[in-house]
Amino acid sequence: MKFINRVVTVLVKLLEIGYWIGAVASLACLLISLTGNHSYAHYITYQGTYLAGNGLNLIFQNTKTNYFLAYPLFHFANVAVCILFALIFRCVNLIFATAQGKTKYSEGETFFQKATVTMIRCIGLFSVSIVLIEIIFQFIIKLIYSTDIVVFVSYTPIIMTVIILCISQFFSQAVQLQKDVDGLL
Repeated sequence: MKFINRVVTVLVKLLEIGYWIGAVASLACLLISLTGNHSYAHYITYQGTYLAGNGLNLIFQNTKTNYFLAYPLFHFANVAVCILFALIFRCVNLIFATAQGKTKYSEGETFFQKATVTMIRCIGLFSVSIVLIEIIFQFIIKLIYSTDIVVFVSYTPIIMTVIILCISQFFSQAVQLQKDVDGLL
């Protein structure tokens, strides 16, 4: 069991670092796109008519239209989403550390703690924020470019968010039950 915990901890830390790197890379693309030079997009997607990242997808319909605002908006959304994903994995890492009693707000070596419930709820809220950011930027890009760009967003994270929030409620009730049992002893 310790081996699996160690592997999961390392994997989660690598994903967190990867998303921080992705946020920096998206920020660099955002800054480059503000110059008006969009030739870098060919190196990212290998085609100049399609951008995809973290659930927000753009397909450019008209090659003669100037998409000056679409690139910065797309990259700004990706910066925000990468940061939120990094924070999600940071919370997962803190949950494991708290359950092992390695954080300052740990109440012992158990997953059923108030801090764990708070972190699981943060994961749910970050997940909702990701979908909201993508929907807002989808709406803004569609408003600006109308029919020149096909924009679509994956709504699967909404289902996962509901599941995460249900699990946080389960953990909240488990924390209360554990306190009641500890009070009886």
